[in-house]
Amino acid sequence: MALNLEAKKVVVEQVNSLADSAISVGVAEYRGLTVEQMTNLRSSAMDANVSLRVVKNTLAKIALAKTECECVLPVLSGPVILGFSQEDPGAVARVFNDFVK
Repeated sequence: MALNLEAKKVVVEQVNSLADSAISVGVAEYRGLTVEQMTNLRSSAMDANVSLRVVKNTLAKIALAKTECECVLPVLSGPVILGFSQEDPGAVARVFNDFVK
């Protein structure tokens, strides 16, 4: 389903807000994961207080620009999931390590 301009602005604002308050960010390609694995990934992320977002790369690039998280812009290609942690700098890496190879 295509997003209209207003919906895109909301997505950009939400991701920008997450990025502004995050102490760490991670990017992982989720291609090949089953629905069950994605569900488990989301559950694991919730347990670790990690916010996950699947966002179109173009919108993610707009949202992350001029934030501390803009260092991930070069790897935003293909189907990727963004993880943000507001508490533990290593939480995103640990969550992704268990599911995304």
